[in-house]
Parts: sequence; structure tokens; C-alpha cells
Amino acid sequence: MQSRCAHLGRLTASAVATLVALAGSAHAERGTKPVILHQGAIGTLEPESARLVDPNEAGSPYAGVASLFVGGEGLATGAAISRWHILTAAHCFDLDNDGRLELAGDVAIFFNVAGDHSHVILPEEIKSITPHPDFSGFLNPTVHDDLAVITLWAPLPVEIPTYSIYRGAPEIGEVVELVGYGETGDGVDGYVPGSGFITTKRVGANVVDALYADDETKGVAELWKFDFDGPIGNGPLGGPGLGAEVEATLGEGDSGGPGFIVDDGERLLFSVNNFVAGPGQDGRFGSSGGGVILSAYASWIDGFLDGETDFDLNRDGVVSGLDLMQVLDVWGEDAPKADFNRDGVVNSADLARIVRVLEQAE
Repeated sequence: MQSRCAHLGRLTASAVATLVALAGSAHAERGTKPVILHQGAIGTLEPESARLVDPNEAGSPYAGVASLFVGGEGLATGAAISRWHILTAAHCFDLDNDGRLELAGDVAIFFNVAGDHSHVILPEEIKSITPHPDFSGFLNPTVHDDLAVITLWAPLPVEIPTYSIYRGAPEIGEVVELVGYGETGDGVDGYVPGSGFITTKRVGANVVDALYADDETKGVAELWKFDFDGPIGNGPLGGPGLGAEVEATLGEGDSGGPGFIVDDGERLLFSVNNFVAGPGQDGRFGSSGGGVILSAYASWIDGFLDGETDFDLNRDGVVSGLDLMQVLDVWGEDAPKADFNRDGVVNSADLARIVRVLEQAE
């Protein structure tokens, strides 16, 4: 598989390395490139299609997806997982592909919630960027473990939504929404160079066509892959296409962007998307892409969120009885926002935690 790797943003030809593709095993890769992926930017037959552009408005369900400007020239994408944390791909900051994040000190973050660059986070406002401990560089030796958590010095404003991790088992055929700031184009001619931008967020979707086990031989699915079907749904991995109004692929500028699954009406983070591949040319019908499945890394991500639990469920800027009522409204359900201890069900343990917060506030 070939994949386009724009190491950090707006790729030049010299920045695109030919690596090896993700084939049938967890770490057999031939042709895969690390991608500062631009997600969902590619509509099936309509270049620069306006239908794929998400409005920069507070009511958008994707308002918690940010663009990252890296090293003064690179474009990437990330998603807020708490008011203090943003989840993205580690390779976006790894200049030499050696697992070290050389560019972590030169990152600006743009949330476009109430218009273009309505909330900007400067490099000095970032406390840390922490890669997954097993990340050793893109395809060095695998594309697994390509995750990083950005920790902020100050919390995000309440109007920026945050997303919970999807903790269910990944399944073939699942529809995943792709969101990112990367390049657009069409499935016939491919990418439009330079079309990714820090204020242009695009949304599309694709289908889980293949799953790959972890690279530590624990048997847990850590990677997913899709193919970019043409108008008749004839992608190389088989499975259904989603049609010209929905089907999308990834590209330069989307690395680190989220893949969402909608579960009982709530958008949950299924993946961080980080590669594109062959057998077709990148960005054209017959190519493929995918990313890191977050349920396999949930315990690592939870380590950042512990102690930073967001009890302001109705996002009005204060924890009050109204938030407690929201806990009671989903009592006994698997509702991630109110499942504060992440045991899979909202129960008395979660109620006790929010009651303690309310008592401390009195």
C-alpha cells in the first residue's frame, strides 16, 4: 500500500517518503507512508465540495476538532478529550522519524468554534506533548502506537466540546466519520495541492474494511483500514461504499485527526487516523487509509484524564444540580460522559463522585 506522508503539514515532494505497506499481518507493511493526514477531504467526484466543509460554529458536533500548526509549516489535526487535553498522532512532531518529538515546542492550536481561529493556543500555553511509550517513529518498525496527548496549562473554554473514547470491540463494516483540516480533491484526479488550511475543517466517512492485531502479540486489534471506493463500490478490500455524498479518504494535514463512531446519538472517538496507502495512488479511487484504534490504548489515555474528570455535563461553565440530574437521566446506562469511573455503567459510584464535587463547591 502506498500512503502519503506529509511529515508535518504541507508536504513537499522531498518530504514524502516511500515506506512499506500495511499488509495482512500486524507489522507487515509495504508502501505505507506516515501521513499528516487530511481526513475526509476527498469527496468522491466533486473537488473542493462545499458539502464536506463543516461550519465553524459553536453548534457543530465537530467543534472540538482543532488544527495544529507544527514547526512553522506543518498542518495536522487533533481532538479535545478533556478541557485540558488534546489527542493526536505522535508522528506529527517527530522530525527524524526516530520516536523523539523534536517539534513539540513549536506547535500552535486553532479551535474554530465561533468563527475562524476563535480560540488559539500558542506554544507557550502548551504544558507538554507526550507520545505513547511504545512509539518509536512512524513505521519504525510499525504504524502502531502512533499517539500523543497534548496537555494544556489552562482549560479550554466550555463552548469547545470534548469527546469520550469508544470502548466497544471494533467490528468490520462499522461506519467511521473522518474529520480533519487537510487537503481536498476528488477520487479521479487526487489531491488539490495546498488546499488544506487551519480554518477549513472537512467531514466525510468510510467503512472499517480490515482490522490488524497489536504489534506486541496480545491479540487486541490496534489498527483499522478502509479502502476508497469508486462510484460502484469496487475498492480493493471489498465491502460496501458509502456513495458520493459520504465516502471520503485521508490526506496531508489530517494526521492525528479523529475517527468517530456514533453510538446512541453520541459521537465517540474510535480512532486517531495516521496513514494512507495503496494499491491505488494516494487520494484516488482504489487507495486506502486508516489509523490507530483507541479502545486498545484506553488505559494509557485514561492516565491523563484521571484527576481531570469533567463534571460540567451541560457545559454551562459550572458544576451544579443540573449536572447531577444529567447523571440520573442516564442511570444504569453505558453513557461515557457520566461514567466518571469508566466501568461501563452509570451507577452509584459515579453519583457519589459528582456529589462530592458539589459538596466541595458549597
